[in-house]
Amino acid sequence: MLFSRSISGHETSVLPYVEVSSSPVRKKRVPISTPLTAKEREPKTSTGKKFLHWFTFKNKWHLLKKLTSGAIIAYATAKTPGLWLALDSAVSTDALHVKPQTVATRQIEPSELAKVIDIDNLVENGDSFPAIYKGIKQAGISDSDLKNLDLNNTGTILDNSQEIEKLVSILTSRLETAHNTDNKQIITDAINTLEETKIINRLLWGDNGLETNSIHQVNGNCQIVSGLIAHSFTPENAQKLKSLVKVTRYKLDKYFNEIDSVVSINGKEIIIPHQMLAHWRGLKPNQNTPEGPYILSYAIEQELAQNYTPNPYGLTSPSSATFITGQNHTMIFVPILSDNSLIDIIKNAPGAIVTAGTYPSFKDYFGTVNSMLGGRQYSDEEPKEYNIIPHHEYAIKGYENRNGENFITLVATNPNKDNITEVTLTLDEFRSHFMTITAKKDSFSAFDAETLRSYLIAIMLLLVSRNGINYIEKKRTKPKTEIKIPT
Repeated sequence: MLFSRSISGHETSVLPYVEVSSSPVRKKRVPISTPLTAKEREPKTSTGKKFLHWFTFKNKWHLLKKLTSGAIIAYATAKTPGLWLALDSAVSTDALHVKPQTVATRQIEPSELAKVIDIDNLVENGDSFPAIYKGIKQAGISDSDLKNLDLNNTGTILDNSQEIEKLVSILTSRLETAHNTDNKQIITDAINTLEETKIINRLLWGDNGLETNSIHQVNGNCQIVSGLIAHSFTPENAQKLKSLVKVTRYKLDKYFNEIDSVVSINGKEIIIPHQMLAHWRGLKPNQNTPEGPYILSYAIEQELAQNYTPNPYGLTSPSSATFITGQNHTMIFVPILSDNSLIDIIKNAPGAIVTAGTYPSFKDYFGTVNSMLGGRQYSDEEPKEYNIIPHHEYAIKGYENRNGENFITLVATNPNKDNITEVTLTLDEFRSHFMTITAKKDSFSAFDAETLRSYLIAIMLLLVSRNGINYIEKKRTKPKTEIKIPT
């Protein structure tokens, strides 16, 4: 070595140095730095410039490779459920304020009778319920008699006109044997209150309680209505809807009935005057249709329009489901889910609220032709194959596997005929007609088999496209050899 010295018997390399004079008297010894490599001599590029560099291209082949790679990566990313779950969380933030988050709703305090058997929420939530409770206690009605009131075997009593009438009959028979005047008055008050409750229940929910065919669509709000339909499939969920509505004033007349109410959703009490509801429905106030589903639809529309993006396309369904259930719901595109993931979500119905949206028709998708043809807010197109209505939201009623074949039953309002339509499809038929599915947010997985399949396809496409473009580029840009013919 040219420059070395011995330390404790070991040879150690020492950098060469030169003497630099900073003054006539003193000299500095400065080490000579090692030569820079070619990579170190290149100018450093910032992260931002590196990102922008991806959008620059040398020639058309370079551009084609980048466009192809970008399209393939976008395809794989779009097929990732986790991306859509993240976007859903983003639009639920206070900054964007598009889709509501979970907010606690009003809870009904259970009465002493509820320890024996569940009581209809309309009855128990009413201001006049104490009079009914006192009458039942005064008449000495036993627990077994109360349980026998459940004529429709739903586990809830007084949820239809027949059960209320049976209780009135029992109280009337006890009234005849009562001797004390005060006791008779208490029982009489209970009977009168129950008679009025029966009328209110019929006006709000129908004689038989909430039924699917009593739910109608107004102003094209199919995404809101689908959530109400999904609640009508089980008695437990029907009671959840009833718990959201409280009657604040009523006027019962032979020719004219009025009911004012308040709806508890999104942590708020939304007042629904009867006249305002009748104007929104576009019907006469004495129209003989249950008003409860209309009241809920109107309240949800008002809350969305006043405090969120008015009727945001594609977000009304999860928003209304969140309002009704008090649980976060989200919407994901059907094609990005694997068959197993899709079936696992659908299996939760009808206990859980699951809805699905069909693909738009041609005229819905491409502009104003629909409104020009008739001015209707929903699709004018009549149901075609399988009676599927395009651009429409369906409630999933159930799932069944028959001999290895998956079948899905769906229910929706038919806006063209103002009735309920029900259809059963195979899984393949469901995929071909339905674009979105809405369910509880924790029902979806961030990654599934379809995601893995998409990424594998994307990797293969990237390799094939790059090699293919490189091959074509070499063939097209290969210099031509000039052949000279001797003269």
